[in-house]
Amino acid sequence: MALMNRLASQIGHRAALGRTRNRRSSYKPGLERLEDRRVLAVDSILQWNDVMLQANANDHALSPPDQGGPILTARAFAIVSAAMYDAYNSVERIGQPYLTTAPNARHADADAAVARAAHDTLAALYPSQAALFDTALLESLELIEDGRKEDQGQRVGAYVAKKILSVRADDGADELNQDPYVPNGELGFHDVDPINPGQGFYASGAMHVTPFAVRSLDQFEARRLDDGSPEGRLEFLQSD
Repeated sequence: MALMNRLASQIGHRAALGRTRNRRSSYKPGLERLEDRRVLAVDSILQWNDVMLQANANDHALSPPDQGGPILTARAFAIVSAAMYDAYNSVERIGQPYLTTAPNARHADADAAVARAAHDTLAALYPSQAALFDTALLESLELIEDGRKEDQGQRVGAYVAKKILSVRADDGADELNQDPYVPNGELGFHDVDPINPGQGFYASGAMHVTPFAVRSLDQFEARRLDDGSPEGRLEFLQSD
């Protein structure tokens, strides 16, 4: 009896294998056609970060550059980054706005908003590279479906860019070198670079530029080591 049960089990197992092989041999893989769509190949903010970095590299090859040196470069990057964030946030509402929220943004395309905000701020800050930004904007919009959402996204981005540029128009950046630094020749004070004595001094008026995040320049100021006078500086240098 046990032998008959084993034989029946083996016959059933072989029959099941045969059915599986028949199904596999009759299966033919194919491709299923998807609906027409356009998919962004990259994150729009990262894409425009690359454009911004290239603009900075190009800028410092010019004489004079539009945003020369670390202070103006940092300011330019902050303006563009804040504009992209507020444009995206106007549509997606991911957090508190940095400065503004564009109206009628609920049904706008976020990527179009980011692209237009970055384009408009970069074009204002680096006017000599307007053609680069126009080309980058066209490339961004090619990845977005044409229609009302794209158009509204561009209006959102333009609104945010205009607001931020307006607020930063009189932020003190024009006063970077208004009060030129004059070295006093005393020990412990900044002096002329002996290797490049003719290069001058950069951004002696940087304290006039309105901060982007902190409330004031002295909000996190470290304790002063001396009173700023030549006598006080010498006393500090000679202290233990």
